[in-house]
Amino acid sequence: MIGRVDTRQLRRHVVRVDSVGGAVLGTGFFVVPGVVVTCAHVVRDAVDVMVVPADRSVHGAGIAATVTARSAAPVDGGALWPFPDLAVIVLGGSIDHPCVLLGDQEPVGGGVECQAWGYPRREYGQVPPGSPASFGFEGVEGDGFFTLKAGQAVPGLSGAPLVCPGRRAVVGVVTATRDETSALGGYAAPVAALWDDTIGDGVPDGLRVAGERIRRHNRPAVRAARAGWHRVLPIDDAEHAVDRPWATFTRQARSSPADLLRPEFGVVPYLFRDTEVAQAAGWCEAADGAAVAVSRVAGAGGTGKTRFAIEVCRRMAAAGWLAGWWRRDGAVLRVPVPRLLVVDYVEAEEAEDLRSMLDGFRRHATDVAPVRVLLLTRTGTGRTADPLDALREEAPAVLQAIVDGSTDRDAATARLTVEQRRRLFTEAVDRFSRAWLAAAPEPLPAPPAVLAGDRYATPLEVLFEAFDRTLSGEGWQPDGRPPVDRVLTHEARYWKATVPGGPACYTDLHAWCVALATLAGAGNDSEADVLLAALPALRDDPAARREIAGWLAGLYDGPLLCNPLRPDRLGEALVGRLLRDVDGGGRRLLAVLVALPSDDQVARCLDGLARLSAGDPIAAEFTETTLADSHIDLVVRAERQASGTSDRPGRTSLLAGLLRLFAGGRAAAVA
Repeated sequence: MIGRVDTRQLRRHVVRVDSVGGAVLGTGFFVVPGVVVTCAHVVRDAVDVMVVPADRSVHGAGIAATVTARSAAPVDGGALWPFPDLAVIVLGGSIDHPCVLLGDQEPVGGGVECQAWGYPRREYGQVPPGSPASFGFEGVEGDGFFTLKAGQAVPGLSGAPLVCPGRRAVVGVVTATRDETSALGGYAAPVAALWDDTIGDGVPDGLRVAGERIRRHNRPAVRAARAGWHRVLPIDDAEHAVDRPWATFTRQARSSPADLLRPEFGVVPYLFRDTEVAQAAGWCEAADGAAVAVSRVAGAGGTGKTRFAIEVCRRMAAAGWLAGWWRRDGAVLRVPVPRLLVVDYVEAEEAEDLRSMLDGFRRHATDVAPVRVLLLTRTGTGRTADPLDALREEAPAVLQAIVDGSTDRDAATARLTVEQRRRLFTEAVDRFSRAWLAAAPEPLPAPPAVLAGDRYATPLEVLFEAFDRTLSGEGWQPDGRPPVDRVLTHEARYWKATVPGGPACYTDLHAWCVALATLAGAGNDSEADVLLAALPALRDDPAARREIAGWLAGLYDGPLLCNPLRPDRLGEALVGRLLRDVDGGGRRLLAVLVALPSDDQVARCLDGLARLSAGDPIAAEFTETTLADSHIDLVVRAERQASGTSDRPGRTSLLAGLLRLFAGGRAAAVA
C-alpha cells in the first residue's frame, strides 16, 4: 500500500543552508541527531555555514554549523559537480529535531511520484520561503545519478531530500536541473552513495566514513520518533484496516441501559491503571529494533482487559500509530506504519491460525514500522491452559523468538483495593446518572459496606452495583441478590419497553430469546428462524418467530442480524439463568443448539459455553452432559469444517470452540 507525501510534515525535517554572511546557498535535511546532508556544490569550499530549520517549531533561529565532509569539486570546468555531489554538515549546537529515514534503493517507477521540499528561488532579490516539488523517476545515469522527469528543479532546490512514497524513505538528494525554465526534471544523487561503495565512483574516503556513521545511526534515530516520520507519508483511510470499537455514549430513544457498562463506551473514566497504560505504551515505542512483539493480558471476565486495551489503543492512536482490533481480512498487514493490534479472546483461535497471524505480522513489519500484538485472554488465570503454550510447542524457528519473548501485563487486571472500589462506585454513580438521567445525583450516595466483599475485587462487579444504585434511585434495595442479577432486572425493563405491542405483550419467552441470541447469534433471517425454533413455545409458530426476530434485530448493535447482550459477563449471566430455568435444566435445549445447521452459530455457542463454564459450575454440568451425548457428531463436524469438506462452512471455527471446552477441563468424554 503506497501512501502520499505530506510536504508540511516533510519540511519539519528540512533546513535552509546559508552562508555565514546570510546568503541563501541551498537546502539540506536532518539524517541523524545534529547532522545534515546537502549537496557539495551548495557549500562549495565553505567550512562554516548557518543551518536554518524550515519549521520554526523545530528551532526558531539559525544554528552555526561546520561542513565536515564533501565530494570533490569539478576539475574540468564542467557546470555539474561530479558524482555524488554530497556533503555532510554537523551542527554546532544541540537541538531536538526529527530525522528522515534513508533508503538504499532507487525510486519506484511506474507512475509513483517522488516529492521534494526545499528552497528554490521564487523571485530575484528575495529569500525563498520554501516550496515543494515533485518528479517522476526515469532511470539511472551512467555515472550513478538518478534521472528525474516531469518536474522543475529550480536553483535553490539543490540539497533537498527526494522522498519516494513507494520506498517510504528518502532515496536521493536533488542535485541539478535539466532545464531551469521548464518542467523537464533534474538529477538526484542516491543517498546510499554515502555508504555503498558499489554505487558510482569518486566518493572521498572522508565522505564515506561519515556516510557509514550516518547509515549506522539513521534507523535508531528514526525509531526513536517513528510516528513523526510516518506522518510525512500518510496512508489515507488506514484506520479502516482495523476495528476501533470504542465510541462516545449518547442516550437515544432505543438505547439499552446495559450500554452504560460496555467498555467500548467508557462512560466511567478509566481509573487506577495509568502506570500500566504508560508501561504498555512504552513497550510499543521501545526503540530496540524489534519488528514484532507480543504481550498478553489475562484475567477473568469483568477484570478490565478490554477497557485496558482500548485505553492503550487510544494512547497509541494519539501518538500516530494505527491501533485497533485485528481483523481477519489481514488488510492491516499492507499498511506499512507502526501498528498496535488487539486480538480478543485469543484462546478461541486455533494454534495454526495464531501461527499464520504472527507469521503475517513478521513478514510485514520492520523496526521502523513495527507490529505490537496485545492478546486478551481468560486463560492462563489458573483455570485453563495458556493458548501460547500450544503455539510454543509447534512454532517454527522464525516465530519461536517472538513467542518466547512475549510479556504478561496482568497488573492491568489486578484486584481492586477496598478504597479503589469505593472511589470507583462513587465515580460510576455520578457518571451513570449524568449519562442516563441527564443529571448528577444530589447528594452522591455513600459507597455501601458490601464493597469490602471478595466479589467486588473485580471492577465490573463494582460497576454493576453502581448501575443498580443509579437506576433504582433513592429507593435502592439491593435485597441480597448478586449485582449482575439486579442489572438484568433493569435490562428486562428495556426489553419490555421495546417488544412489539408494548410492555403488556412481554413474557419470559422474550428473555429466553435474548439469551439464545447472546449464546448463538444469527447472521441472517434463516439463522434467526432456526434458532428461535429451538424453543418449544415457538417451534410451531413461524409468525411469532418472525416478529421476535425483527425485535431482536433492533435490540443490540453488532455485526450480526441478532447480536448478543453485552458486556460479556452480563450476557453470560443471562445464558446461565436460561439454562437453569428452561427445558428440564437446559440440557435438551443445549442439545438442539449444538446441532443447529449453521457452523457459525454452533461455534459461537461452543465458545460462549466455554467462557460460561469456567465460572458457572451448573452451566459446566449442563455443557458436559450435553457434549457427552453429542461429542461424536461435533468432532466429525469440526473435522469436516477444518478440512473444507463441509457443505455448510462457517467463518467461525468449530474446532476452536471444542478446544476451548477441552482446555477448560470440560466435556472429558469428547477428549
